[in-house]
Amino acid sequence: MRNLLAALMIAASICATAPADEVHLVDGRSFQVSRWWVDGEYLVMTTEEGEVRVLRQQVERIDVEGLVDEEPGGRSITPFRFREGTDLLAVVPEERRFAVPASVLSCASKGNIAAALAELDSLVTLGNEYTRSADFAILKAALLLRAGLFKKAQDLIAPVVHASPREGFSRFLAGQVAYFQGRWQEALEHYRISLLSMTGSADRELRNRTTARLVELEGEYRSAIFESEHFVFHATATVDERHTPRLVLQTLEDLYGPLSSALAVSLSGKIAVVVADDIPSAPDGTRREGAYDGRIVLAAGALESERLERTLAHELVHALLLPRTKGNCPVWVHEGLAQFLSGVSTEDIAPELKALAQSGQTPGLLPDSLTLLEYLVRSYSPAHIGNMLTLLAEGSEPEQAIHRTFGRRLDELRLARDNWLAPIIARAR
Repeated sequence: MRNLLAALMIAASICATAPADEVHLVDGRSFQVSRWWVDGEYLVMTTEEGEVRVLRQQVERIDVEGLVDEEPGGRSITPFRFREGTDLLAVVPEERRFAVPASVLSCASKGNIAAALAELDSLVTLGNEYTRSADFAILKAALLLRAGLFKKAQDLIAPVVHASPREGFSRFLAGQVAYFQGRWQEALEHYRISLLSMTGSADRELRNRTTARLVELEGEYRSAIFESEHFVFHATATVDERHTPRLVLQTLEDLYGPLSSALAVSLSGKIAVVVADDIPSAPDGTRREGAYDGRIVLAAGALESERLERTLAHELVHALLLPRTKGNCPVWVHEGLAQFLSGVSTEDIAPELKALAQSGQTPGLLPDSLTLLEYLVRSYSPAHIGNMLTLLAEGSEPEQAIHRTFGRRLDELRLARDNWLAPIIARAR
């Protein structure tokens, strides 16, 4: 998954550039502005006369055109007011402007999407007018998309698309939501309209991403589509359509119940499953038979592999962990649980670990993650793992969630793992 702050910055490029907003000061003056943002204690505005800076406490309100509240004459205005605890920060990539709560941006910049969502939802309880804006809906949908909660993102973005069918970014976001649920025809429609709607220079990155999606889908959409209760399988020309799709879907459905129960998560919407001729290597450089990028991606060779069920289980765990933790899950937890719940054990890799130790090499990400996760399960309990996942989903920082769950820091747990692991490696052949 891409850098989380970068995703927010992409989400920032959604509003029109025409001078439409109006800043009202407490002394009665007002300014028509093409963009505005917060710089410390100042509000900075771009007006026809140039850049104007005023202290934030001098701002009575900002009327932002084109958001939600329809008024006579067809003008849509949402006033933004600076209030203690609910200040808004406007992110300005190039010439565009998008209002983002400062506390949300702070969480997202650290990669904690669960905390960003919690901060965003806290504004609702405060009755902040920002929560009735299209900015709020689109930002939350973008965060839900990052958290793997695709159906919730879809429900939030659909009314925005209906209200502004030609708005480029919301269309792109709707396309992403459909894409990751395997609804490729719907995704194509959204991407095409999104591309036609984007003309400004600030849209360049988004246009490139949209074009890449169109090229991908227009080449693959002709593949046959097979569906089950929780999955959509897109079978390409490399797939034997008589048997393989049914085998993959049945295997995934058999795995879904036990794995979703083990992780205490249930999904709405479907998980897309596709076949790719080439899959990027694992973090340790080894070749992979599967991957998860918002979809379960299988290498063509994996379909004939005796490890197919294990590969499907591994990638399904990733698909379930993302929404289970709302995108706030350390890589070692992702990889450790994916291996452990797909049936790999420390005993299985003990000979490999012994060989590494004898050569003086350090285990890579996958063996390190598996042994640490299994040590925690064996030494504490599966319930402890569930409690840690819940804390992560609530927005706790990973180190905090680990300490609250196990009463020890991560480095202390690794040392304890090493002691637990030593006799297992010693008796390996």
